[in-house]
Amino acid sequence: MAAQTEQNDQEKVIEEFEKKCADNPQSLMAHHHLALVYREAGRIDDEVKELKLSLQIDPLSTHTLVNLGAIYGERDFIEEAQDLNERARGANPEFAQAHANLGLIWQRKGDIQKALDSYTQATRFDPKLTTAWINLVISLLVVLAGYLIGTWLIRRVLPRVVRRTQTEFDDRLLEATGGDVRWLMVTLALYLATIRLTFISVELKVLLKDVYFVAALVLAVRIIFK
Repeated sequence: MAAQTEQNDQEKVIEEFEKKCADNPQSLMAHHHLALVYREAGRIDDEVKELKLSLQIDPLSTHTLVNLGAIYGERDFIEEAQDLNERARGANPEFAQAHANLGLIWQRKGDIQKALDSYTQATRFDPKLTTAWINLVISLLVVLAGYLIGTWLIRRVLPRVVRRTQTEFDDRLLEATGGDVRWLMVTLALYLATIRLTFISVELKVLLKDVYFVAALVLAVRIIFK
């Protein structure tokens, strides 16, 4: 009974906004609200139609662009979704949701670095955008995990090389440099994971770059002269 009442109320709201759109076809707000009501009712095709009408009225409506882009993303029309969110970002470079959506798109395309850039831009323009922060952390973990796995593989390959040459010198070299090689890879991972974060100030980026360079140089010297 309650469900039926809710459905009747929803249909009345839809009729109300459909009438507003009919009375004022150039009302962006009316079409936008009707699209939202269609979405709540599960009428996604009708929502898409209204969003497209909204864009005919205002091609630079950022909320309309990202909402339509979200639908295309859900339907796996990735290129169309990317185009719409890039248009929204172009219309308003500080629109955090457009950056966050582009982060998701780049993540689905497998470009973690570009996803990181988009997520960091989103958190920069809207620090309260929880989704962007979550995705940023996930992306950072993916980057770090990738390079830590690379470190692990290197440490597994080096002993195999030692076993093939079977010299006492190789054994000593592996034992002496293994820790430094690991820390060199970790330094590289930290550099790649942090230096491209756009919410970090330029001054801090320069400082971090110098710190990473000195650390890598020291480790390289230690490895060479051991």
